[in-house]
Amino acid sequence: MLEKLTSTDFKSLLNETFQVKLQSEEQFSADLIEVTEVGQEPNEENSIIRRAFSAIFHIKGDTFFPQQICSVEHETLGSLTLFLVPLGPAKDGTRYEAMFT
Repeated sequence: MLEKLTSTDFKSLLNETFQVKLQSEEQFSADLIEVTEVGQEPNEENSIIRRAFSAIFHIKGDTFFPQQICSVEHETLGSLTLFLVPLGPAKDGTRYEAMFT
């Protein structure tokens, strides 16, 4: 399913809450705060299937965890296995990024 997702799928869910479950079984609520397309667009001259994009999630409070594979759930998208990387502290929490290439 991940290979079929596009930035449009996530942009329609901006500011919505996802549930993040770590490998340790800890769970957190994370708000999707930004979706950004990067790289080239698919066209007839390249073999790109979709345009790469990043999704930035914000977890409120003092929660911090190192980069890892997490289960990320949303009622619209279902359960996704994503590699989340901390981007550092933000106002009242921490931001995490998932890249889709």
